[in-house]
Amino acid sequence: MRYPRFFSFSSLPLPLLSLALATGLLLTVSSSGCGTDRACFYWTELEGSCPSQGEALDFFQGDFCSSSISSVDSEGAFEGDTCCYDVTEDSSNFATCSPEPGVPGPSVAVGVGGFGGVGGASGGGGVAGTGGVGGAGGGSTCASCKQFLLDEMPPELCPASVPLYEAFTDCKCLGACASVCGEACMSNQVPASDCENCLLDNSSNGCGMQFLACSNDGN
Repeated sequence: MRYPRFFSFSSLPLPLLSLALATGLLLTVSSSGCGTDRACFYWTELEGSCPSQGEALDFFQGDFCSSSISSVDSEGAFEGDTCCYDVTEDSSNFATCSPEPGVPGPSVAVGVGGFGGVGGASGGGGVAGTGGVGGAGGGSTCASCKQFLLDEMPPELCPASVPLYEAFTDCKCLGACASVCGEACMSNQVPASDCENCLLDNSSNGCGMQFLACSNDGN
């Protein structure tokens, strides 16, 4: 999904706002790179146990990496705010680990030759090339809560923004909107209208205050 980089949430047309809300739980993925054996994505313990090996494989084999990960070889283990898995990658297919032209990844980070950092494009020959963000010699950046929801390939969340992001996703999937946003929490679907209305509801029955706090982060 591609989003304009400098819109405030309040200025987004409704279709783009819906897409931004849909990414609330499809969290940034980070791969350890082709030929290595660790892959992670954001998933907090408040959201429950790490997804199963089969669910993780389905996620890792999305369009963004052209199935370079051929198997998930362990149950997920929490490492901070991520679930990490031992994986097997097809080393003969390493060049396809970068997103294919025209196929935007859902807040994806993959790379060749090094761990890119959660949400970073990495490594020698990776998405960003040698010295890319999080790769050898690269600079270190982080995303605000708003940027993390709207950008196509955001870097990892800034430490100060993690509580804002988690407050929004927890409200969406575990709190006030859990009953109407369940399907959106388990997939990259655009939220149904009742879920969207709940996410924008500023009362105690919705997540509007958490969404507003996230949207104002970084302004």
